[in-house]
Amino acid sequence: YSSKIEEVRKSLMQEKNGIVQFEISDLLALKPLHNYLYELLIPYGFVTIDTIAKALKGQSGKQFFSNTHQLLVDRKFVFISELDEEQETLITIEEKTKEIKYPIQLNFSQTNNVDWIKDKNIAQLDFGKLKFPLTLRKWKKGDKFMPLGMQTFKKLSDFFIDNKFSMLDKNKQWLLCSEEDIVWVIGHRIDERYKLQTDTKKVYIAQI
Repeated sequence: YSSKIEEVRKSLMQEKNGIVQFEISDLLALKPLHNYLYELLIPYGFVTIDTIAKALKGQSGKQFFSNTHQLLVDRKFVFISELDEEQETLITIEEKTKEIKYPIQLNFSQTNNVDWIKDKNIAQLDFGKLKFPLTLRKWKKGDKFMPLGMQTFKKLSDFFIDNKFSMLDKNKQWLLCSEEDIVWVIGHRIDERYKLQTDTKKVYIAQI
């Protein structure tokens, strides 16, 4: 019995950056489903197997919590991650800060070179418009910004939908902010108001 469970676990489980995922169609093909789900999920502390089994066949977006882990039922996958104790973390970044290593690794620099770099991992911002210290935080309900290329505000929740963010992607997303303004949805899009202009004299660079 144990040997079979481990065989199925190894064949179905994928792990990336500490996040475990199972494809829902693979799970639903298991017979008997309840027994397999119990064995696959009990190492993470989940015991409400009947409820989770029903969620696999229903609408995506369901979340379950054990004492140590979070389980998200997305469109095609089940994601399991350790509970994020840093959800409310607010990191301050001073004007002279060159690097931070936690909760994500970012490098910061300043330059007079206004040549645009096309790389989602690099944010080039108009230094003169930033108010220090900058802050690094997770997103919250009601957040909005003006995505590069747009002239109107967009709810961050709508931006996530348009860019096919999973529930897990949203929960893991960090934002770089100047006062109350989101200046960079890190790794995705800067704010139109903070882009380089013809009159930009100094460039602030944040890089993953």
